[in-house]
Amino acid sequence: MTLPQILRICAMLAVLALSTLTHAQSVTVLYKRSSEQSMPRTDTAVQSALTAFERELIDRGVEVIQPDAKTYAVLDKAPDTIVTFSVDAGLSLLVDAIKTSRPNPGTENAFAEVRLRARLFHGRQVLSSLAGSGQVGYRLGSEDKAYEVAADRAVKKLVDTVMAKLEQAPRTSGPAKLDSVPELNAAVLPKPAKTWGLLVGVSNFSNVRKLNPKAGVDDLNGVKGDVALVKKTLKELNVPESQLKVLTDGEASTAALRSALRELGAKTGADDLVVFYLASHGMPKQEGISGFGYPVTFDTRFSDKDSIIDFEELQALLKALPAKRVLWIADTCHSGGATLGLPVVEISSRGVRIGKPVTGLSTRAATTGTDEKDFAVLSSAKEDQVALEDGENGLFTLMLANGLRNTKGAESIYRVYKSHLEAQVPERSRQLDPGYSQQPSFARSGKGDAIRF
Repeated sequence: MTLPQILRICAMLAVLALSTLTHAQSVTVLYKRSSEQSMPRTDTAVQSALTAFERELIDRGVEVIQPDAKTYAVLDKAPDTIVTFSVDAGLSLLVDAIKTSRPNPGTENAFAEVRLRARLFHGRQVLSSLAGSGQVGYRLGSEDKAYEVAADRAVKKLVDTVMAKLEQAPRTSGPAKLDSVPELNAAVLPKPAKTWGLLVGVSNFSNVRKLNPKAGVDDLNGVKGDVALVKKTLKELNVPESQLKVLTDGEASTAALRSALRELGAKTGADDLVVFYLASHGMPKQEGISGFGYPVTFDTRFSDKDSIIDFEELQALLKALPAKRVLWIADTCHSGGATLGLPVVEISSRGVRIGKPVTGLSTRAATTGTDEKDFAVLSSAKEDQVALEDGENGLFTLMLANGLRNTKGAESIYRVYKSHLEAQVPERSRQLDPGYSQQPSFARSGKGDAIRF
């Protein structure tokens, strides 16, 4: 073999090696208790499992990003935490562990088991729920070592599953730095065949206060006016009243909301547009590990999961609609009291950090996993902000209605956001409340930014 041939082969190998390093998967790993049965992170079995988990992933070529000691120190002191994901979060694994033991009757031996559970995210999208378990027999009195061995076995099973899922996941090298609305469509979509509206608003929370005596949930006086304004605006944009459904106060129960969304599935066609308007208090989800919030319906009982319809479920119901175009508008004021003081973990391109207490909802999460649809979400305020009222209406809804009227529904929804909401809502909020700046947000998947009426 000649020297030039050897040099060419070496160059090819170097390029291949560089390509392999460049495309290595990177994943943020965070231990987050998801139930009362989950062990604290400081448990020796959990520490053993996390160490083994990191080692196994690194050995298989995965870069592991973990919170720093300061972040974990704050979380370890808290009774509960909320995990939120920025749109640029990349791949993340939220892990928790449960350990159990059972005696071996008639002997001095017992069996120890460690069950690891994890959820794999890409940005805000849940890619998969994973699990692995390990068991070992031990002599009574040596359970600590037994749990460590069981944890190590559970890790090996979990890592095999994780690696299989990572092979199917989008390739990332470090958290992806993406704009929330990349590569905007310049043109608007064709006019929909039909536009359907589901308008939901809760202003009277007397029933919620009755169901949750310890929760301070104030009434929202402007919501009724907001729902009426949105309905009037849609009718001015030539949406027939027969294609509009309104649920307010006592009509806006959790069951009624589920039923109304399913009813739309029997009416809408692929070329239709569905407008889902939601105005109520918003709550962060304290149980579970996704960090997605939920709206407070007329019969929400905070301690009863069956009474809660969260944003993941709402997203799933919207995704199931035959209509390929969906616009979700959320004008929400935050209820606040339930989570004051709860630490928040945000996973983003900046890594894992402690954020401010969240007392509201994050509708931006709603666009995850909807690439098969042209899906857009407009929300009235950031996750840690309240939504102000302006006269008899919510500030955000009032400006949105004015924008739709001024453009007569012919502009894309993103252009309406840019020209009538993005700068105007903060400016008006500072006039209403000096020193405060309410910031609306926009997100989309598919060609959701190009939706028009």
